[in-house]
Amino acid sequence: MSFSEVEGVLGFPLPDSAWKYPAWWANENPDRTQHVHALAWLFADYLAHVDLQNEVVIFRAVGE
Repeated sequence: MSFSEVEGVLGFPLPDSAWKYPAWWANENPDRTQHVHALAWLFADYLAHVDLQNEVVIFRAVGE
């Protein structure tokens, strides 16, 4: 998904840090993170793979 497509699904803009820092898209340990955005895809059993240069993120189902 392009970052713009993600924003369309969310209905609000991504924060500036999502556009600038790969760490914003990190797949962190759900027991240790306070990043609720990461928890959203992790609890849905997806991992995020970001390409900042092309402004896209690929969500892959765990086990794919």
